[in-house]
Amino acid sequence: MKKLALLAAASIVAAGFGTAAMAQSSDDAFTKADANKDGKVTMEEAQGAYPTLTADLFAKADANSDQSLDAAEFGTLEGLTAATPAAGGDASSSSSAAQ
Repeated sequence: MKKLALLAAASIVAAGFGTAAMAQSSDDAFTKADANKDGKVTMEEAQGAYPTLTADLFAKADANSDQSLDAAEFGTLEGLTAATPAAGGDASSSSSAAQ
């Protein structure tokens, strides 16, 4: 029983370190994207980090519709771009391989 409790505690601690590392990575990406260092990322600045970014995807991340992203909204953008298939048709090539 003690081993199970220790394993559970170790898992929770490890997950916390992973979350902190992801947050740091997101903060670093936001800082790099914020070219003029004004604390927000415009569409043009975001396109520096994501060259294929569309206005629609930017608008989805811009929760308060102020035409710029704060750090939290930029994190949302990172999630949205990760969920978007890469340009070049990778999704279609994998579906044809499955057939």
